[in-house]
Amino acid sequence: MEEERENKSEMAEKEQELKAEEKVQETEEENLESLKNTLEQVKKEKDELYKKYLRAIADIDNLRKRTEKEKREFYNVVLSEVFLALLPVIDDFERALANQVEQNEAFRKGIELIYKNFKEILFKFGLKPIEAVGTEFNPFYHEAIFKVDSEEVDRPIVIEEFQKGYLLNDRLLRPSLVRVAVPVEKGKEEEKKEMEKGNGKDSGD
Repeated sequence: MEEERENKSEMAEKEQELKAEEKVQETEEENLESLKNTLEQVKKEKDELYKKYLRAIADIDNLRKRTEKEKREFYNVVLSEVFLALLPVIDDFERALANQVEQNEAFRKGIELIYKNFKEILFKFGLKPIEAVGTEFNPFYHEAIFKVDSEEVDRPIVIEEFQKGYLLNDRLLRPSLVRVAVPVEKGKEEEKKEMEKGNGKDSGD
């Protein structure tokens, strides 16, 4: 009987030990699962924060580019207004130098020097004259004040410039005012020749 009692006691102790071990294992599994969930949550939060960081960097870069663009545009607008106000001064210099009236040579050289220095300063800021006489008419850069028919051209050509045009940093500041020679239309050319033939006959008679 005593031996049986001892066996039962040992079995009860073993059962308790097994239950304790099972409980510890369950607790460890629960802790491991909880740790995995925590790690996943931290990873998600980290990824979200990184995305927000990238968006913030992109926003800052876009803001910087937009600000720089607006500054350049504002600078160009202000510069354009200043240069438009100064262009008549250049026009006056050119008219004065083109005047054939007798002038004191020293005075003329002084005017030429001032004009040269003045233009160089403006050119440093991006001012550039538009080519006109002898070039093909370009409506973006030339404004035709007069047009004349010509048999000597096969496309519109600028033959005279009344006011020089300018670009500022490769953007149109003021178009050139010009006279343009345009090709004679075929019908008009034939009609003109017939009239000339008729005039020749009349004079012969």
